[in-house]
Amino acid sequence: MSPPRQPILFLTSPEHGQSNVALAVAEEFLHRGEFEIHVASFKELSARVQAINDKPEYNQVLHFHPIAGPSLSEIVTRTVSDICHRPGLAGTRYACNIINISVLGWKPDEYILSYWSCLEILKDVRPVVVVADPLLHLGLDAARSIDSRIVILWPVPLKDIVATVQPKAGIFWKYPL
Repeated sequence: MSPPRQPILFLTSPEHGQSNVALAVAEEFLHRGEFEIHVASFKELSARVQAINDKPEYNQVLHFHPIAGPSLSEIVTRTVSDICHRPGLAGTRYACNIINISVLGWKPDEYILSYWSCLEILKDVRPVVVVADPLLHLGLDAARSIDSRIVILWPVPLKDIVATVQPKAGIFWKYPL
């Protein structure tokens, strides 16, 4: 008898831009069959996880765990009437305000609810590693609070992050420093 598969937990936001990479990697692990794969996200992602589970080529399923509380999309739509903005500096200023609202938009009680929900999922699944979306702060906070082994996975290339920390205005140079 083979030993039980070790669980891996993907903590991701349900928005397509954030969850695509997590679901692709989760599906690859599912295809390989070496681990028990769990996905924790807000309810909007459950249909996409079910679509993967409906494929006949896998011997196991992705286990979906809903995170309680509102997702980023719900927060943005309740706080911003129109996400579209004008081009140029005036539009950029408006867009930056929208980003601040969306990234920091949880009310304290909502954040705590979602945090505790993530913590319960982590305690139930007991993953060997947590693959986390870095924009899902409440999930990262929960994983860090119980000293989980964490891997950050997201669709933004590293070059877009480190360019702003280049010394001597290296962001404007032809080649990075």
